[in-house]
Amino acid sequence: VIVVDDGSTDDTAARMAPFTDRLRYVRLPHAGAGATRNQGARLARKPLVAFLDSDDFYLPQRLSRALDAMDREPDLVCTLSSANKEVRNRLYPSPLPDIKLQPQAFEWALYCDLIGVDGSSITVRTEAARAIGGFCEQMHRTEDREFLIRLAPHGAARLLPDVQWEKGWTTNSLSNEWKGAGRDLVAYAKQRPELTTRFRKLGSYLASKILVADMRRGDIVTFAADWQ
Repeated sequence: VIVVDDGSTDDTAARMAPFTDRLRYVRLPHAGAGATRNQGARLARKPLVAFLDSDDFYLPQRLSRALDAMDREPDLVCTLSSANKEVRNRLYPSPLPDIKLQPQAFEWALYCDLIGVDGSSITVRTEAARAIGGFCEQMHRTEDREFLIRLAPHGAARLLPDVQWEKGWTTNSLSNEWKGAGRDLVAYAKQRPELTTRFRKLGSYLASKILVADMRRGDIVTFAADWQ
């Protein structure tokens, strides 16, 4: 187990101290989710790596189900595990379909936002993650989806439908920073410029989703910013 502390200001270091005989604790200056996950992947010594964000937690069999799938199907480059997602103190199941996606289908499903992607759902072959340069460290959000798009040509993906982890909910989490969605889509398109060229209609669809969400909330200020 590798714990990468992304510049926390609480007592994380003290809480980790009793367990340093069984885990590796590394402290970084605040660098963001992409850089933090990349540091963990660089330190990993095993052929597979799974990620766990600080506001999420694994349920029993989160790791074993993913490892079993990777053992049974050597052409898999990664698995994605289903979750319960917390919203305002209520848990909602968010199951993925029970399906194996070949590289082209996996890549297209990611581009189209047809499957949910969270860092804590990903189990990946370590060498493949390193070969594509890991997560984009310049992205504030959607870096997990962009990572998987670059990973997709390297092998198939297995979606695991049984709920195996839970996603926490806090008002200041990255997942809830909806006011930055337009800005983050622009950053995403800079890394995946095909959203403004080859897949321009798809890029327009993703932008429209953000604008419609702004209107549904009645947030004219954010709508104007996202329109820009």
